[in-house]
Amino acid sequence: MNRGRILLADDDGAILHVYGRVLESAGYEVEVAHDGLEAVEAYERGKFDVVVADISMPRLDGLGLLRAVRRRDSDIPFVLMTGGPTLDSALSAMEFGVIRYLSKPVTGTILLEVVNRAIALRDVTSLRRRAAELLKQDERRVAERAGLGEALDRGLAAMWMAFQPIVRWSTKEIYGYEALLRSGEPAFPHPGLFLDAAEELGRIHDVGRAVRTRSANGIALAPAV
Repeated sequence: MNRGRILLADDDGAILHVYGRVLESAGYEVEVAHDGLEAVEAYERGKFDVVVADISMPRLDGLGLLRAVRRRDSDIPFVLMTGGPTLDSALSAMEFGVIRYLSKPVTGTILLEVVNRAIALRDVTSLRRRAAELLKQDERRVAERAGLGEALDRGLAAMWMAFQPIVRWSTKEIYGYEALLRSGEPAFPHPGLFLDAAEELGRIHDVGRAVRTRSANGIALAPAV
C-alpha cells in the first residue's frame, strides 16, 4: 500500500539510506536527492506529498530548496533538518511555512512520526481547499441563477405573442392562427433560450400560464375566421 510519495534530500548518503528504508518500510514511496538542485529537478519531474530536506547541502541548501518548492506549491508539507540550528534559519523556515524544524540527529521513529503527521496535514489541507473550491462554485451558481431569474422575470414582463395566419390553400382563406412566443428581453433573442432558462429555473409553468393568457387575449382581438 502506497501511503504517499516522499522527496528526501540530504548530502549524506548514509542518512538517505537509513531514512529511506524507514519510510519505505512504513509504506511510503521515497525518492532521494543528494543536494538541493537535484531535489528541485526531482520535484519538477514528479508529484510528492511531503518534502524532507537537510538545510546544509551543496549547490542549493535546504532553505533554497524550500523557496523553490514554495514558488510552485504553497501547500505541500515541508520538513527541514539541521545539525546546526540557528535563529535565522528557524525564522526563515517559519516564514516559508515548514511544518517541522528538526535538530539532528533525528531518529527514524521521530522522522516517521513527523512524516505521518505531515501526510495527515496534507489530507486536511486538500479537503479544505476542495471545500473552498466547491463553495466558490456554489456561490457562482447561485449568482448565475439569480441573474437568470431576474432576466426571466424581465422576459415574462416583456413577453408577447405573434399570430401567424394559417391559410387554406384551396380557397386562399385564413382558417386559423399560429401563436408564436416572443419577448422583448435582450437576454433571450429567440424563444429557445427563453424556454431553456425557464426549464433551468423550474419555472416552465410560469411561462405556460403567460403564453395561455396572452394567447387568449390575442385571440379575442383577432378577426373571425
